[in-house]
Amino acid sequence: MKKSWIILGIVVVVGIIVFAIRISYNNKEIDLRKQIEAEQSVYEQNFDKMYKIIAQTAQVAERNVEVNREAIQAIYPDLIEGRYSQGDGTLMKWIQENNPTWDMQAITETYNKVIASVEVQREGLYMQAKKLRDIVRERESLIEKFPGSLFISNKEKIKITLISSEHTKEAFKTGEDNEIDIFKKE
Repeated sequence: MKKSWIILGIVVVVGIIVFAIRISYNNKEIDLRKQIEAEQSVYEQNFDKMYKIIAQTAQVAERNVEVNREAIQAIYPDLIEGRYSQGDGTLMKWIQENNPTWDMQAITETYNKVIASVEVQREGLYMQAKKLRDIVRERESLIEKFPGSLFISNKEKIKITLISSEHTKEAFKTGEDNEIDIFKKE
């Protein structure tokens, strides 16, 4: 009689341990799934932020160049016509005068800001994608490895969306990347 109570006690203890392990593994899988969903949302928001920052920074840079060009185009014709059309040699004074100039340094700085913005925003998006992919890898490893594979009930694959380009997909499909002219006109 005593022996059967001991066996029953061992079975109950083992059952409780197995149940606790199952709960632990399933909770870990749920945590990872929820983290993937949250990171996917952050990734989407980062992409939106990146796109808007790059687009708006580029628009400001383009507008800066337009304003400079319009200002110079508005000033120079009248300036030249009014001062130097008499034919009395005043054209040579042009060399000595301080005339409005195209502010190339400001334009260069503006374009450098656009370039830096593109680089920083793309790097941020890449890091977010890397983090998201790593969480997916961790969950898949938990599900596929022993003993998790025995205890986890939700083994459904989680589909994430990572942003890529047609160029990248073609390069991976063919194994070649021959595009070197980034400013190629279609």
